[in-house]
Amino acid sequence: MSDKKNLRKKNIIIACGGTAGHIFPGITLAEELLKRYRDSLRISFITSENILARRLLSESGYDFYT
Repeated sequence: MSDKKNLRKKNIIIACGGTAGHIFPGITLAEELLKRYRDSLRISFITSENILARRLLSESGYDFYT
């Protein structure tokens, strides 16, 4: 059942660079979108291979791709 529910969710991908000046606004945007549309969104990030970016996104609990 949960797989079918996930298929109905819209996928949002946020692209941001590997610095905190780009990651934090991306995370803030994701949090605001989830406040408004939590049950209908799945949010992922695309970022650089910068260790800071990977750590911040991992600690925030978001899926990310480099």
